[in-house]
Amino acid sequence: MYLLIALGVLVFLMLVFLVFVNIGAYVKVKSNGIDLGFVNIVFSRLRGLNPDMLVDAYIMLIRAGIDVEYVRLESHALCGGNVFAVVDASVSSLKSSLDIDFEQFCSLDLAGRDVVEAVGSYVNPIVINCPDHRNGGHIVTVAKDGIRLGINVKLTVRSDLNKLIGGAGVSTVEARVQEKILGAVGSRETHKEILNNPSLLVEHLKADSDVLNGTYFTLVSVDVSGVQVLDNLKAKLDSIQSEADKKVAESRAEAKKAEAKARQQEMKAKLQEMGAGVVLARAVLPSAIKCGIDDGVIGTKESSVKNVSQWRAQSL
Repeated sequence: MYLLIALGVLVFLMLVFLVFVNIGAYVKVKSNGIDLGFVNIVFSRLRGLNPDMLVDAYIMLIRAGIDVEYVRLESHALCGGNVFAVVDASVSSLKSSLDIDFEQFCSLDLAGRDVVEAVGSYVNPIVINCPDHRNGGHIVTVAKDGIRLGINVKLTVRSDLNKLIGGAGVSTVEARVQEKILGAVGSRETHKEILNNPSLLVEHLKADSDVLNGTYFTLVSVDVSGVQVLDNLKAKLDSIQSEADKKVAESRAEAKKAEAKARQQEMKAKLQEMGAGVVLARAVLPSAIKCGIDDGVIGTKESSVKNVSQWRAQSL
């Protein structure tokens, strides 16, 4: 018996708590003349949502003239979506006469896109600096005459809300613009063509539809500014090549010099060897003469030297 009483008191206290917690949101709804039951607010609380936030968003939609059911806001919040962002984007879209509804904004929001920023960039086109000035530098290009140029390009674009899902962003646009500028300048015979007429690059970018293909942007305008002559790359390369050729020639000369020195040392060694042969021959000559005389080879009838004593006497 007491258990039932305690249980009844607990249920009564919970109901009182729910009533007092959500009474403010309910009063807000009724004061705006919106037909939303108190039970809906209570169930939002039980689902772990914030009824005050949902009620504020629902009032904004109804006041703006957008017919959306309250449970649809609950569903989007339960899916982890940003309800206020979708509501703001829907209201801005309606005021700007954009052909996109609440359900599409919910899909974009759940896909991770910033729907408020997307609508804002459609109403107020954004400017994409190529390259990004926050990172510094220019698009560095080289014409056929070897002169290196630094170029800044500004693209004014508008978001295409129907391509937000799956469309590439700003980084892709910057990369493509740099690629097209490099190709356009590199195909020119001289850098003076770009300096005298930068609009050639503007016409090239406008005529090329691949720049924004696959992105969620549409082109509004193109501006080329800050064309600067950085340096003469061809002259630098020629100087580097000349220095390399000089070092190669010096290394070859050193190799030939070393080869000549080695050949000289080889000739000196051969000369010493030949001199040693002469000295050896001189040392053997007297012994050979003596042997010849003793054997009778030297001192024949036709010779004026008959014997050793006569040879010695004549030599004295």
